[in-house]
Amino acid sequence: MFARSPVLNQSGPTEFVFRVFTAVPEFQALLFLLFLLLYLMILCGNTAIIWAVCTHSSLHTPMYFFLSNLSFIEISYTTVVVPLMLSNIFGARKPISLAGCGAQMFFFVTLGSADCFLLAIMAYDRYVAICHPLHYTLIMTQKLCIQMVGCAVGLALYLSLQLTSLIFTLPFCGRLREINHFLCDVPPVLRLACADIHVHQAVLYVHPCADCPFILISVSYMFITLAILRIRSAEGRRRAFSTCSSHLTVVLLQYGFCALVYLRPQSSSSVDEDRQFALIYTFVTPLLNPLIYTLRNKDVKGALRNAIIMLLLTSEADASGTQQNLYSVAGGWERQNRKPKGSAHLPAMAVTNWYYIEVPCGDKKTLCSFLQINRNMHQGNQTSISEFLLLGLSNETEKQNLLYVLFLGMYLVTVVGNGLIILAISLDSYLHTPMYLFLANLSFADISSISTSVPKMLMNIQTKSQSISYESCITQMYFSIVFVVIDNFLLGVMAYDRFVAICHPLNYTTIMQPRLCILLTIIPWVLSNIVALTHTLLLLELCFCDNNTLSHFFCDLASLLKLSCSDTMINELVLFIVGLSVIIFPFALILFSYICIVRAVLIISSTEGKWKAFSTCASHLTVVLLFYGTIVGVYFFPSSTHPDDRDKIGAVLFTVVTPMMNPFIYSLRNKDIKGTLKKLINRKTSCL
Repeated sequence: MFARSPVLNQSGPTEFVFRVFTAVPEFQALLFLLFLLLYLMILCGNTAIIWAVCTHSSLHTPMYFFLSNLSFIEISYTTVVVPLMLSNIFGARKPISLAGCGAQMFFFVTLGSADCFLLAIMAYDRYVAICHPLHYTLIMTQKLCIQMVGCAVGLALYLSLQLTSLIFTLPFCGRLREINHFLCDVPPVLRLACADIHVHQAVLYVHPCADCPFILISVSYMFITLAILRIRSAEGRRRAFSTCSSHLTVVLLQYGFCALVYLRPQSSSSVDEDRQFALIYTFVTPLLNPLIYTLRNKDVKGALRNAIIMLLLTSEADASGTQQNLYSVAGGWERQNRKPKGSAHLPAMAVTNWYYIEVPCGDKKTLCSFLQINRNMHQGNQTSISEFLLLGLSNETEKQNLLYVLFLGMYLVTVVGNGLIILAISLDSYLHTPMYLFLANLSFADISSISTSVPKMLMNIQTKSQSISYESCITQMYFSIVFVVIDNFLLGVMAYDRFVAICHPLNYTTIMQPRLCILLTIIPWVLSNIVALTHTLLLLELCFCDNNTLSHFFCDLASLLKLSCSDTMINELVLFIVGLSVIIFPFALILFSYICIVRAVLIISSTEGKWKAFSTCASHLTVVLLFYGTIVGVYFFPSSTHPDDRDKIGAVLFTVVTPMMNPFIYSLRNKDIKGTLKKLINRKTSCL
């Protein structure tokens, strides 16, 4: 295909190079680790969905068949782009041949088009399931499902081959051409052409790879909406819509990002914006798809939960050498109303609606606990309690009075101290810099963090009541997670700001532009809400039975998981993985930044210069040591006290002590903040 192109005929062998993200080695290492982490998360998330669908017969339905193919395409889609991008981050720019660039564009467009066609097929599947439920099994046969997937891939291959051939018949200027991108995407390659590209841009706007699937999706959801509106009961409408809510969310993400990249007028778009949006749809969409389908889909969550249990039990059997002596145990979701083969030792009613896995013979403890887990899972996701009881820090009246005075004072000090910092930064234009923007957000997060727990605790002490409603408890847990995670990420962002200021002072204003600062401010809020929403949605699936007493002074996630009578294995696994990631990634950024800062400070010849450079990050370093020192002291050292007491101590330090200390550290060790506060006080005094 490419041998006949005018480019090769006119210019001979040519090649492209990608514009680097940054030439700073430290930034390159940071971007490499970030992109590698996101790529591994995409691989793990989508592979888990494929594994669950393939290994559980309860998911052998058209909808999950299409979902597993979508996950496979997402893995292939990112694999076409990310490994080459990672290899180009370090060192000199590596050229890519014209044929290699064309091949990457071909596979990238093919997989992206197949993604769109699969979403259209999934919309049609939901249309048949909701609008023609009685004929669903007759229409969506296995043969038809395979044919539709094959047609989607074949059509994507044909259309992407046409588009790639059309683009690479254009003449390109010069022998070495720089693509201001990290992949051979259509818009940046078109910009390098030395010919009129209006026809090619028009083809891109009306290309059937995106337009035809979008039309099919829109028509399907029009019929779905009409069918749902005809349902009389609100509960029936909710259930019908819930079957396609995950798919609709993915469609909005996919087409929203595609519209931003490909349908914007060329005059209003810049190459830098194209790269930023391309990073979003290359990483964010494939990363969010497995989260959306697992968090909003009970069948997939149940299959993953049971698959993990089966894997653990199998590993235990292998370790004990009893894998040759296994019997079947009921568990899971498959609808069968008969006794399974080889399970005569179990009553027939015990295996209704369950599927079967293997556990070692004689392991009665594991058997009983597994059966109990599945009984709990079949109780549903509705809680049987309407409120929780918070035991607080002490039940003794004298201690409660002392705690009331102590925590009220700490709360007022925290609110006033952090409020003054926000006020000073807002009113003094001299403090309108990136460092103080991040500090103002940190102070606001500290006020919000302490306000999620302490006022309720004080009210309970004053009213002698320990109750909190189920809805209020879940809300309190959500926001407590949000603000603790925000604190963590903001400390990492502030460390990066100090790294740029000390290691690259001449380029500080160029690098830390307002646009980047706003982005670095928004990202922690978005990530923290995603983390909190993940834990909250998983928690809402759990059942709370008789025990509603929390040995805590606020609704902590770990304490709530201990009260649940459902299986919390998935919740605890997500809590461990996400919690570890939330701690390790900002800490690694902080550690990396301060290693570079120390190296830069040691290069300075004068002692005075070293002191001035280090003093700009002394306050931040003190807060970091306080925050992570608390984590290490509470959670990484063995404690002779009860684990509940340790959790309470850690919660007090995180939610009360650290937010109270932050304004003191930043005001006492920062001349700018102290000077601004003095001006405000003097102005107020003179007015009086």
